[in-house]
Amino acid sequence: VPNARYTGPYKGTENRLSAADMARDLHCATLFKTEKYPRGFVAIYGSSRLGEDKEGAPASDNGQLYQGIRLFAREWTNVYGDKLPIMTGAGPGIMEAGSRGAMEAGGPSIGYTTYYGPARDKGGDARLAFQTYRGQAIVSDGLIFSSVAMRESMMVLHSAAVVIAPGGTGTEWETFQIIESIKSQQLDPVPVYLVGKRDIYWKGFEQRLQEM
Repeated sequence: VPNARYTGPYKGTENRLSAADMARDLHCATLFKTEKYPRGFVAIYGSSRLGEDKEGAPASDNGQLYQGIRLFAREWTNVYGDKLPIMTGAGPGIMEAGSRGAMEAGGPSIGYTTYYGPARDKGGDARLAFQTYRGQAIVSDGLIFSSVAMRESMMVLHSAAVVIAPGGTGTEWETFQIIESIKSQQLDPVPVYLVGKRDIYWKGFEQRLQEM
């Protein structure tokens, strides 16, 4: 894959991976950050299913959120992209919005991904691992991990700041992993921002936190 610094081989589900597979992911991800982006990244998390509004359709809350993330990534990259690039999971939805914004600004658009969706369904075709937009690349550099667990861990460890948009169970897993790691002092503190209208996207989340 031309725009992937490292491509781990596809080995199937996580429980089929060996310690050597995970160690290779860890080693290559560490080299990537240390050699190219030592200060880390601004990581954008969020739903793979919240896309932009169709052309001519009325503006929706989801569409506005998508465009807001795109605009943030573009403006951040314009000013700070050479020091703290935008990183996403290189997938569709909110991740696509962040990747597009960074690419539109002409800066690095970093993707940390693994074999999801089409890449997995086609038997581990790494050429399909990075999301594109209308046939154009929107990830300029990044990693394709064999292990989803290592991919998640490296995204957290390599983040200098975290922006979390609404999502599903995957995003909630990531959100609680990040917050709990900071709360229990297993991770150096980094700023974490939850974005999106509170009453639409975060009401249930805040209620669960209060119940805990």
